[in-house]
Amino acid sequence: MKRLSLTCVPVVALMFLGAVAFGPASETAWNDSAQAAATLNAPAAQGQAPGWSRGQQLLAITYDECVRRAPAALQTEGYRIDYAAGAFAVGIKDVHTAVIMCNAAPEGKIWVNIVVASNGDGGGDQRQRLQARMEQPAQGGSAGGNPGGTGREGCQAADYSLRVEPGTVRTGQPVTFRFASRGRLRDRDWIAVYPAGKDAHSYTQWAYANDHTDTCSWTLAAPAPGQYEVAFLLDNGYDVMARASLTVVAGDMGLGQRVEPTGTSRYIGCFKDTSAFDLDGYLERSESNTPQRCVQTCAAKGFAYAGVQYGQSCLCGNSYGKYGSADNCNMKCTGDPGQICGGYAANSVYATGK
Repeated sequence: MKRLSLTCVPVVALMFLGAVAFGPASETAWNDSAQAAATLNAPAAQGQAPGWSRGQQLLAITYDECVRRAPAALQTEGYRIDYAAGAFAVGIKDVHTAVIMCNAAPEGKIWVNIVVASNGDGGGDQRQRLQARMEQPAQGGSAGGNPGGTGREGCQAADYSLRVEPGTVRTGQPVTFRFASRGRLRDRDWIAVYPAGKDAHSYTQWAYANDHTDTCSWTLAAPAPGQYEVAFLLDNGYDVMARASLTVVAGDMGLGQRVEPTGTSRYIGCFKDTSAFDLDGYLERSESNTPQRCVQTCAAKGFAYAGVQYGQSCLCGNSYGKYGSADNCNMKCTGDPGQICGGYAANSVYATGK
């Protein structure tokens, strides 16, 4: 796993940050702080000293909800979970390492403390984005749940299973992963798609199984051509319970092409977004994100509009523009640097033709 190259991240320093800098903390929080610090105590490396961005927010949520939201917030912002237990969640992304801690506050509320250590710019923006995510219910890779669905019990079977339909598909075309759980689904059981020959840490796309219990399946647009493995993993960890293979071949909407205005899909413009989401029907993150893939995904799910944001996010909905137009759609797509995929809190919006 790629770790942040910190000149020095001593355990005592993070214990101080976690248990002292944000006010009173319990013995449990102190112990969890030591455990979280240990995950960041990578071997010393040559490089610039890390910068720190710290923030605190008071939320009217339960402790259990806080510890559910923390890893979900990290994953939604592109962090790979390095530790998630007790009061702490730790994630690593590029030059940033983020720690989210939940502490009890008076009147049944929760202090949420976030620290981002960075060997580069953007630590403050990362912290602010994580704070915005913590204000939203934990929903994994989707912007919404499945009200009226079958629920966790409806996806139970004698054993874990995972099936890919179809097993070979063209880039950008819908592919469905059907799953079953031995016993009741846990809150953070998840499905990961990653290149064959690597492990699940290298995922390009992911989703929580609980976000897809209406059909016990997850449908998305196929990634870039190549061989992939798909895995069902337990409780936000990397214990693989079932796996399957996926082959993706080049298609008419390959990653090198742009979505052009046509009778069925067209570019509309750049629009502002907030943590409440302008396009609020579906959300997924991908390291292969392009407008083509997003339009395909949203069209397959029956949505009228698709939006790409922050280079890596695809959002779907049936309305857009409630926060007004924007002028900062200038970030390169993770799946094709030659294309633009929105910007910070800004969607490049397309009509899907649905």
